[in-house]
Amino acid sequence: MTPGRRGVTRAFRIGEAESMIRSALRMFPALLILPVAIAFNTQIAHAEPSLIELRQENERLREQVAELDARLAEARRRIARLEEIIRELRRQMDELDAPDPIPSPGDERVIEAEPEMQERIAEEKIVIPDDPLAAPDALLAALEKEYEDVLAHLPDNTEREAQQFLIEARRWARQASFRHRGQVEWMVRILDAAPTDGRDTEFTIQVIDGETGTEWGRPFRILIGGRDAGRLQADPARSMWMMGGVFAAQPVVNPDRRAPAIFDATQLIGPYIEFHYSFTIKSLRPLDREEIPGAASEEPDR
Repeated sequence: MTPGRRGVTRAFRIGEAESMIRSALRMFPALLILPVAIAFNTQIAHAEPSLIELRQENERLREQVAELDARLAEARRRIARLEEIIRELRRQMDELDAPDPIPSPGDERVIEAEPEMQERIAEEKIVIPDDPLAAPDALLAALEKEYEDVLAHLPDNTEREAQQFLIEARRWARQASFRHRGQVEWMVRILDAAPTDGRDTEFTIQVIDGETGTEWGRPFRILIGGRDAGRLQADPARSMWMMGGVFAAQPVVNPDRRAPAIFDATQLIGPYIEFHYSFTIKSLRPLDREEIPGAASEEPDR
């Protein structure tokens, strides 16, 4: 082959190679896109079952919510029935007018006291001292007056009014328990002593005016325990004592007691508020005859 022909052949081959390279370069983007398309189609194929599962899970959750709603509705119906039963039981209890039990003290030296059950009638000629801490009936009279001034004018006809009244009543009761509290020393006459189911003894006591011998208020019952109860009963002939301690009002709000009933043991200061108080004994000593008002001028018993 002549040199001229060899040059032509070489040039042809070079041109053919360049043409092949250009074709390959034109096809290169398509080759890059092909794997991406395959991967995308694969993801779609895998995504379709996940969407189906999500729909199924959503349906299950809807069924569970519907079931819970049905249970909640049934529970509300049962609660409504129970509330109706409770209202009926309360109505029946109110009709029974059962007396409240006498509370037992947590400390044997703390006396929870209740006034004696009897109506105030003019024939009794009860003397009520002005000092609220002079006797239980004096405290009751003071609390009744405060109730009239602070609470009696508040309405309680509707449920909302009754709720607001109870809020004000509890506030007043807390304030009264702090306001009517103090150290006292009473001259008392022991009228009776009776054992109880517990360790305490129930005493019936009358407060006496130390100067005139006048009875202040009505006799009242208190629970006394421990050594003090033993001392008061050791000598039946000694009925007059000086009793010192802390006397405090403890009014209690009872939403179920709007009005007094015939057999109620606990008096009401006013609607919804029961009369309670406490006496913590600090000192106790028997009185000699000459200390008792009017006794010195009387002939001694023979």
